[in-house]
Amino acid sequence: MSYSAGPGGAERILSDHASALGDDTCVACPEGWLADAVRAQGLRVFPLRERPLELRGQAPAALMRLAGHRREVRRLVQNLAPRVVVAWNMRSLLACAGLAVPVVFQHNDLLPGPAVARAVRAAARRCHEVIALSQAIADDLGMGQVIHPGVDLERFGPTPRGHGALFLGVDKPWKRLDLAREACRLAGVPLTVPSGFEDPLPLLRDAACLIHAADREPFGLALVEALACDVPVVAPSAGGPLEIVDESSGRLYPPGDAASAADAIRAVLEAGLRPRARAERLFDLRESRRRWARAIGTGPPPERGEGIALVTVLHDSEREVRTLMASIDRHLPGARLIAADSGSSDGGAAAVRAWGGTVVDMGGNTGFGRATNAGIAAVEEPVTVVVNPDVELLDSSLAQLAREAHDAERIQAPLLLRPDGTREWGEHGEPPETRVVLMPPPRPRRRRVAWAVGACLVARTEVFRRLGPFDERTFMYGEDMDLGLRARDAGVETWFCPDARVLHVGAHATEREFAGEPFELLARRRAEVVEERRGRRARALDSAAQGLTFATRIAAKSLLRRPSAREREQLRALLRARRAR
Repeated sequence: MSYSAGPGGAERILSDHASALGDDTCVACPEGWLADAVRAQGLRVFPLRERPLELRGQAPAALMRLAGHRREVRRLVQNLAPRVVVAWNMRSLLACAGLAVPVVFQHNDLLPGPAVARAVRAAARRCHEVIALSQAIADDLGMGQVIHPGVDLERFGPTPRGHGALFLGVDKPWKRLDLAREACRLAGVPLTVPSGFEDPLPLLRDAACLIHAADREPFGLALVEALACDVPVVAPSAGGPLEIVDESSGRLYPPGDAASAADAIRAVLEAGLRPRARAERLFDLRESRRRWARAIGTGPPPERGEGIALVTVLHDSEREVRTLMASIDRHLPGARLIAADSGSSDGGAAAVRAWGGTVVDMGGNTGFGRATNAGIAAVEEPVTVVVNPDVELLDSSLAQLAREAHDAERIQAPLLLRPDGTREWGEHGEPPETRVVLMPPPRPRRRRVAWAVGACLVARTEVFRRLGPFDERTFMYGEDMDLGLRARDAGVETWFCPDARVLHVGAHATEREFAGEPFELLARRRAEVVEERRGRRARALDSAAQGLTFATRIAAKSLLRRPSAREREQLRALLRARRAR
């Protein structure tokens, strides 16, 4: 959990180390540099709302922002059920205080003031583990295991020395750019100052030395990157730089003393130092990743997927199915993917074949139910997972459902998460079903339900085949409700199992096909299924219950001054479908 988006040193360190914990790691942070960097490594990002970082002098506003961050954190933890939460920086630690799961506090800064210090120390004492970037940070907090972050020594490699001094850091008063400029003026050395965040590597390759000027620096990742590039460092003799720089790699000067800083610049330019050796000895990213993973604890290896077939339907779904296949590689290796291609015009089928999956060519757009049944007919494995192509595995928890399915006469549905980390209400009761209040789904618990959304369903292959599983008379929509009600009548239970979870983007093909959500078609198909499986009276009651649900949500959102356009369109579509009957 990170409150900030970067690209500061703490965010760059997170990006370098998050993947060390295993393939089931995900990162929650605001959109920005950090989210992009983590996604590039193949990790799932759950976006958090971006909030101002300032705390000093803004107590009421800061508390409100922190409370909002805390609500987001708790929602994600409830839905994801992680084995451990890493709170990155102090704000996220305060947001994670009191969670019912182990919390590791990654402390990257010095405490800002007495009130915040008391709160942070109290929260840190309740953590499973505290990790500090430097001894200076650990001493300031009064606790914590010190793990110096390393850098990629292959990327930050030595090059011929450039000219002049380089200043890397945000233009904030505490970074003391004014002192760096004065020191370089006194030393007669040109100073390069980037206008904003830039990749530090080309800048370091053009520098003869790096000057750091903050009077109270918690660590200093830029200093380590400079050493790796064989660039000597001039820095104040306080805080983190004391742990990074020695006589072989640079010079330290009294904090705030521009004249001494100028002397140090001249000294390192004349000394012919080679600081790369110190970086190789103390700041290798491979070693810091190992130590960090050991301190937090890596996740279990992914469970194998042998004996499991995932059946999906393609309809111009290349982008989505590539993501699904990548998640199978990460979390369920050995599982087979069978894709029924229902009239695609893109490269989805070719991508599945190249990946090693099986493609059933339907010869055209035959609809979801018929295509899924054809895919299940090609299954040889004992357990089948019917899955939409816009689903992504977050871990190997489906393997547990598959093991249970071997000896169960039931259909099992995992918890569905949206890309923003909220729950999709995918489990449903017997119609008529009314949800009249504007509230999130209840706390997930394993229970029997009447039917579940067909984005991801797990059962023994023989059970699916005996049930159909889908009514091929239906081209689209309502197949999952129909399956659940028919299964119930046949003595096959449907269970909601939130201890397994997948991510569901939702409506990837239908939104393109219908330019939005086809509410009237959805309403009509639901009514038809209810009437066929439960009778005309149940249809009328369910239609009234649906109308009540939409109307009360519109009223509640209006009172809260929240947008209700979707619910209004749903209600209009329901009324149109009733009139058209």
